[in-house]
Amino acid sequence: TYRLPRVLHWLSANRWHWIDTVNHRMNYSGTGFEWLMAPLVVFTRSDRGLFLLNYVPWLLMPGAAFGCLRELGVGGRVAWHWMWLLPLGWCYLLQAGGIGNDSYAALYLLLSVSLALRAQRTRRLRDLWAGALAAALCTGSKASNLPLALPFLIAAWPARWLIPTRKAGSVAVAISCLVVSFLPLAVLNWKHTGSWTGDPQNTGKMELRNPVAGIEGNAMQLIVHNFEPPILASALNGKLDKLNGTDFIRGLKQDYPRLNFATAELPQEEGAGAGAGLGILFLVSLAAWRKRCEVQDQGQKARIAHGYWIAIGAWIALGVYMAKIGSEAGQRLVAAYYPLCIALVLLHPGNARLVRRGWWRAVAFLVALSVFPALILDPGRPLWPAATILHGLPARFRGNAIVKRMENVYEIYSRRPRLFAPFVDRIPSGEKVIGFLDSGDNPASSLWEPFGGRRVVDFYPESEQRIFAEQPHIFIVASEGGIQKWYGEPAEQWIRDRGAVIITHESIIVKIHRGKPENWYLLDVPAPGQTLQPAPP
Repeated sequence: TYRLPRVLHWLSANRWHWIDTVNHRMNYSGTGFEWLMAPLVVFTRSDRGLFLLNYVPWLLMPGAAFGCLRELGVGGRVAWHWMWLLPLGWCYLLQAGGIGNDSYAALYLLLSVSLALRAQRTRRLRDLWAGALAAALCTGSKASNLPLALPFLIAAWPARWLIPTRKAGSVAVAISCLVVSFLPLAVLNWKHTGSWTGDPQNTGKMELRNPVAGIEGNAMQLIVHNFEPPILASALNGKLDKLNGTDFIRGLKQDYPRLNFATAELPQEEGAGAGAGLGILFLVSLAAWRKRCEVQDQGQKARIAHGYWIAIGAWIALGVYMAKIGSEAGQRLVAAYYPLCIALVLLHPGNARLVRRGWWRAVAFLVALSVFPALILDPGRPLWPAATILHGLPARFRGNAIVKRMENVYEIYSRRPRLFAPFVDRIPSGEKVIGFLDSGDNPASSLWEPFGGRRVVDFYPESEQRIFAEQPHIFIVASEGGIQKWYGEPAEQWIRDRGAVIITHESIIVKIHRGKPENWYLLDVPAPGQTLQPAPP
């Protein structure tokens, strides 16, 4: 709804610019992932290859995880097992085929800490430089990763003496780090909105004013969503509704408006956290702490001690996030935090003995298997012929409520990437500017197709004058809810009063949680004072 459209806006203008839009996330959100998207869109004229920006980092994650864990002081056997387990976290696995910008930042963080620690060991300044760039890129992906600069700084602190050995290069790298971090966008946000966050009025209700409420709410939300079962988790919603009805939660929601414990039938990339499998193994690994294990080698002992401080720094960073940011998808937003937070437990030497246990390996194997239901049944990218099988079921089964729900979900998800294709086909090829009038969070990217051939502009009261200064009329795709929201009158009355012509209309369910369909129109709207010429017979 905003990542691909913002890139298309920039490419259409041949530069970054502050976009005239009602979907404000196009402007104030981190741009790191989008700068990777732009070249692929330019050279392929398609969005088909964008999944590679997550898929390639996911393929690199096992090696990065192993290297980071070993540099921290985790035992070789323990690091070997966990290098395969970490990428199986739901947030990493499910985003590996999508365009979310949460999971890929975990690779940056792992590399930043690993390279900073390696610089201390090898005395190579270039390792420290590379680690600093990785940390900066991690923060540049989104503002919620800013606290993760702390574990990197703790990791890099012992190697700080390397910096003065090449002052000019270090200054150049420092400037590069600032450029690729969140800082430039923070400055631009402040320039255009008066706040470095880009949302000075907190209209998105993401910024929390009460740190205690943030920590309490995020802690509960992370626990619920990181320990929900891998399938049919929605069965828990009845009990969670009772929790929502308590005085404590009602009071908490006053300070944390977006707090949400509701679970879906399957983990999905929009809201999945590390997953129940990694959550259970994290708790199981705490068993290693029952026995005291002394490390004889003093060098290794110092290395583990430093590793503990880095992992503690990651937990402190997570605490800062929890105190300041309140989102219903918090378990997804902290995807980059999970590896170092888990490392705090893995650093205990007792884990080397634990991973040799047959029962632990059995649990790890079940954790690996538990990812397959979500991966195979994922409505966004099902790895089974869902429509063919569901439509081919006998009539007595198709009347079942669960089967109907599955048909509905898979059908809606299959249409979302090309949601407005019926309208695109009816827009004259010569129209290079298309209007979009919606409530503010709908996927308009299909209206841009073919990419590079037309431009989509948000149509609302404040933008009309600029639009009609360039053209006497405009084709717009408008929702009934959007017209009501921005113009305060029923869609039919607004269309009639504006002298617009309805080219076609569709009843569309944009998002499954909205439940019922909404009326959408393709309209030819004249400028005020203009009259549309009748179409030729």
